Amino acid sequence: VSFRYNRFETLDGFDLRDGSLVTTANQFVDEAAPFDEESLRLRLQTATTTGFLSVGLTDWLDVSVAVPVVSLRLEGERFGDFRGDMTLQASANAEVTGLADIALRPKVRLAGRYGSGLSLGGEVRLPTGDPDDLLGAGRATYRGLVVGSLEGQIASFTVNAGYSGGGVADQLDYGVNLAVAAAPRLTLSAEAFGRRVDGVGQLSPVSLPHPTIVGVRTTRLNQDDQQLVTTATVVGVKWNV
Repeated sequence: VSFRYNRFETLDGFDLRDGSLVTTANQFVDEAAPFDEESLRLRLQTATTTGFLSVGLTDWLDVSVAVPVVSLRLEGERFGDFRGDMTLQASANAEVTGLADIALRPKVRLAGRYGSGLSLGGEVRLPTGDPDDLLGAGRATYRGLVVGSLEGQIASFTVNAGYSGGGVADQLDYGVNLAVAAAPRLTLSAEAFGRRVDGVGQLSPVSLPHPTIVGVRTTRLNQDDQQLVTTATVVGVKWNV
């Protein structure tokens, strides 16, 4: 069983908490700043508890299942700013707890023994979470994975790459990991990983002439489909007591 807590601070570079997320703005073309703005302040957090079960069917095949339960809480306010006069237009909060998308994972060892070898894996995420409550993708996700590992007396090295389709968007992910037993009770590790997501929506402001008022431009947030690439590095220390 694992537990993970997330608190979201930004969305596509927009701060969710300081009121700078402007959703709509109207500006005269001969003025330097908008005369009318609407903005949001949002507080979004999730707590995910996931139960795992893995079974070795043979010495070269194992299957596993992951069942996540998510608690999501969203609070927010919408503000209007007309010529510097800020007013609270609306506020709301919502909370939901439920089953998210269940994952089924088979893995086949192609070569190697003990901690070294080459394996192929797969994953199917079933659309068991309600997409209207932000608990699931709304459709099944399929993923293929290649894992290679090399383990010695004091060090181990692992590399993996996978591709998934369906769900929210197609995604390529990859990673490498190095772990060293520096002492009988001390393990040092370093991991680098990244992903590329195709066709994911990203918010960006778009300014167009107002449909009915001459000399006024209206700015709204629009969703653009584009490719998202992220990378990260993690360094860890583990002490066995």
